Amino acid sequence: QQVLIYPNPVRDALKISISTSTAADYAVEIVNVSGQVVFRQSLRVQNTGTVHYARQANLQKGVYIVRVKNLTANTTEIRKLLFE
Repeated sequence: QQVLIYPNPVRDALKISISTSTAADYAVEIVNVSGQVVFRQSLRVQNTGTVHYARQANLQKGVYIVRVKNLTANTTEIRKLLFE
């Protein structure tokens, strides 16, 4: 699987693109430095899937973590994300 997160740093909107060779269920989370999940979405990906996140007005600037969990294969990818 391949996970692309762009743009990074983020001002207003974020896209998380997942490409996979086999169909799988995913959970995508954005987590703040305190460990609170500020966004969560589940999706089924056949070949490619994209999660669109529009930044909420109350989301503070700073470093966040993006967790992309492949629920079918029980794997997790973690990326750093900066909101400006």
